[in-house]
Amino acid sequence: MRTFGILSPTLGLRTDFPSILLEKAYTPEPMKDCVLRYGEIWRTRKRLPQFVDSNGDKVQTPDGFPIIHIHRLVKRATGAEYVCVFTKRNIYRWDYGSKAYVHLWGPAADDRDFWDTTTYADQIIATNGADKVLVSDVPSTDSFVVLGDTTNGLEYDTGVYTTTAEYVTTFENYLIIGNITDDGTKYPHRIRWANLGTSDDWMGGDAGAAEIEGSDPVSGFGQFRDQLFIFKQRSIHRMWLVSTAMIFNISAVSLKVGCLAPHSIINTPDGDLVFLASDFTIRSVDKGEISSPISRTLKSIEPERVKYAKADIIERTDEAVFSVQGPLADADVNDDILVYNRQRWAKLKIPVHAFGRYARQEVYQWNTLPKEYDTWLNWGWDTWEYESGLKGFLSVICSDNNGYIYSFDEAETDDGNTYEAHFTLTTDLADKKALPIYKRLLQIQTYFRREASGQATVSVKRDTESGWTTAGTVDLFKPNEVNVTDIPVDFRAKTFHIKVSAESRFRFLGAMFKFIPVGER
Repeated sequence: MRTFGILSPTLGLRTDFPSILLEKAYTPEPMKDCVLRYGEIWRTRKRLPQFVDSNGDKVQTPDGFPIIHIHRLVKRATGAEYVCVFTKRNIYRWDYGSKAYVHLWGPAADDRDFWDTTTYADQIIATNGADKVLVSDVPSTDSFVVLGDTTNGLEYDTGVYTTTAEYVTTFENYLIIGNITDDGTKYPHRIRWANLGTSDDWMGGDAGAAEIEGSDPVSGFGQFRDQLFIFKQRSIHRMWLVSTAMIFNISAVSLKVGCLAPHSIINTPDGDLVFLASDFTIRSVDKGEISSPISRTLKSIEPERVKYAKADIIERTDEAVFSVQGPLADADVNDDILVYNRQRWAKLKIPVHAFGRYARQEVYQWNTLPKEYDTWLNWGWDTWEYESGLKGFLSVICSDNNGYIYSFDEAETDDGNTYEAHFTLTTDLADKKALPIYKRLLQIQTYFRREASGQATVSVKRDTESGWTTAGTVDLFKPNEVNVTDIPVDFRAKTFHIKVSAESRFRFLGAMFKFIPVGER
C-alpha cells in the first residue's frame, strides 16, 4: 500500500512518502467561506452586529436605505473618533453615547448612488457628482454644508465657480477634486486643487487645475509611495509634486487599462496599490494582474455593477477583501467577497455595500455579547475575554443591504445564524504524475487543529462524477493540539476530489491517503 500526503508546512517536511503542500491541491472557485491562511485552510468568520442599541438590537439607518459609504474621522487635536455613514438620500453620524444616528445632511432631491470622501484639516470633505462639494466639522458643527460659497460653490476665478465633483482626495497637503463641473460645464477629464494647506481658497497661491490626457473620464484616486495615481475609466496617470510654478507633473502610466470602481482602489499593508481594473481583473501596480484564479467570478460581474465594487484591508490577517456582485446576485447587491493574501485567493458569501473602520467603544464579554449570540463559542473567541471584544480594538466594519452595520470577520456565526463552509482538494495521489492510472483509495487520514467543539464532514467525488459521497465525519474536539482521524474508504478513480465541510470553526492542516495503484488505464 502506498501513501501520498497533502500537507500544511505546519506539519513539517515529510521525506518517507511523496507529498505536496496544501496550497497546490486547492483552488478558490469551488471554495466557500474558507481561506488559506498561514499555510492552513481556515473556515472564515463572518458578521457581528456592531451598531446596536442599549438592548443589543441592531440599529437601522433612519431612512431605511442601505449604507453605501462609510467614513471614519479621528480628530488630530483630541484623538476622538467619529463614524459617518452615507445612504442614497442622507448622511448620519453614529453617536456612541446615545447609541443612535444623528442626522447631518439631506434628504437629497434624488438618489445619490455614489459618495466619495476624504479627511482634510480635521474635517470631512464629501462629493457625489450631483451636489456641491460638502464639508463637516463634526461634532462642532453636526451637519454637512457647502464648501466655499454656500450658494455657488468653489470660486476658482473671480465670479466663476466649481459646482460639482465626483471624486476627492488629499495629496501633499493639497485638497484635490476630479471629474468636475466648472462654470456650468462638465469637465470629466479635469482635476482641480486648492491652495496649499487650505480647503476653501481655490484661486489664490498654489491653487490650480489640470486636464488629464485621454477622452475617458477621471474615475478615482489612489496613492503609491510618493505619487498620486489618477485613475480614468480606460487609463492610469501619475502625478507628483515639483518645486516649480507648475506645482505638479503628470504622466501616463497605462493607456490600455483603467479603473471603473473607485472604492476598489486600496493600499496593501506593504504599500502596494491594487484595484479592480476596467478589463475585469484585479491589478497591482507592482505585480500587474493578480486575479487569474478568480477570473470566472470577475468576468461574471454585470458591467453596470462594476463601479459599486468595494475593497478594504484586514490588517490583523494581512488580507485584502473585495466586495463584488456574485453570478446569481440581485441587480443591486454585492454578495461575493474575494479575499487576497500572499498571491492566494478565497471566496466568501457575505452581502456588503460598504467597508469602513471602527474602534470599539465598549468591552464585550461572554455575558454582554449582542443578543444574537447565546455563547462566546458562537463568536469564536479562544478565551472568554478575547482581544476582539476589547475596547479600542480597531475593526473593519461593513454595511448590509438593509441599513445595518456589522464588524467584519468577527464571529463564527453570520449575524447569529449558522452557515456551512467547505473547500475542495483535487489530487491524482501523485502530484499529477499518474492522471491516466486508476487508484484504489482505502484510507483518508485527516489533520485538524483542536477546536472547542464541532464536527467536519469529509466527502469524495471520483473523476467526473456530479455528486458527492460522504466518506466520514471528524470530531474537531480532541485532547491533542493536532487532531488526527482515520477514515476508512473504498473508492476507485483516476482523480479524487476531497471536500471538507462544517458549520463550526475548523483549521485544516492536511491529509494523508493510503491507496493501491490498480494500473489500468
